[in-house]
Amino acid sequence: MSTHELYRCCRCKQELPEEKFSWYFNKRRGKKLRRSACKDCRRPDIAKAVRQWRRSHHDHAGKPVYCRVVDGKKRCTSCKEWLDVAQFGTHLTRIGRFRYNSRCRPCDSKHATEWNRRNREKHRLNQEAHRLAMGIKPQKKWPWKKGTREYEQNKYYRMEYGITLADYNRMLVDQNGKCAICKRSGEKLHVDHDHATGKVRELLCNSCNTALGFLNEDVSRLSAMRKYIQKHKENRPNGVENREMPPLWQRMADEGSSSTLLEVPEPVLGQAEKLSGVPNQ
Repeated sequence: MSTHELYRCCRCKQELPEEKFSWYFNKRRGKKLRRSACKDCRRPDIAKAVRQWRRSHHDHAGKPVYCRVVDGKKRCTSCKEWLDVAQFGTHLTRIGRFRYNSRCRPCDSKHATEWNRRNREKHRLNQEAHRLAMGIKPQKKWPWKKGTREYEQNKYYRMEYGITLADYNRMLVDQNGKCAICKRSGEKLHVDHDHATGKVRELLCNSCNTALGFLNEDVSRLSAMRKYIQKHKENRPNGVENREMPPLWQRMADEGSSSTLLEVPEPVLGQAEKLSGVPNQ
């Protein structure tokens, strides 16, 4: 026998022929490799592993207890209880068959949670690989911390209108910070949306947004209101500016004749006596 056909065992240190060694398939390299220990040295280890597996997976009669389903029930390897098969998940084997998992669903969930807590980075990489394989878009990470004002605003816009705080700020820049109707600036603008479809339109000030809500977006009422304002605006005397006039009592108080407000004219008292039926004393 030539020297190149002999291989050295890592345990007994003997040079033995190739048939004295077993082979195994290395997944990482993707090829079949020869084991470093010979069959005689590995035989006690194999026997010990088999005994341990049988002790944990078989009963005293030598029958398997974990992989078997008895009367619609199966034993969990974690909690050691016999449960209904509906409490176990399934997995696809290499030969294309579905088998029940060794742990029940609660124990499997607990085991997965513990593993994810111990291996956070691996769990994150596994999630990214799963999303990439399934074609799922990565989740957005908001730059605002929970509990801050920006976080609450972003949450409100998302729940009410389906937009984010970034979309609101983009609309605000496009409108130059002005209301889309009155073109005024300097106050907070509100999101205006179509109540029939829910589609976001533009940003309005509080006055314009409230007016649209009270008028129910009725175009006929808006045109009638416009005609009403124009009709009474034409009856103003010349030189009167378009400003709010103070109430009557304030104008009389400014003129120094507020005492006349407390004096009730005599005809009004007489009319009140007629209505009440009480004579004047």
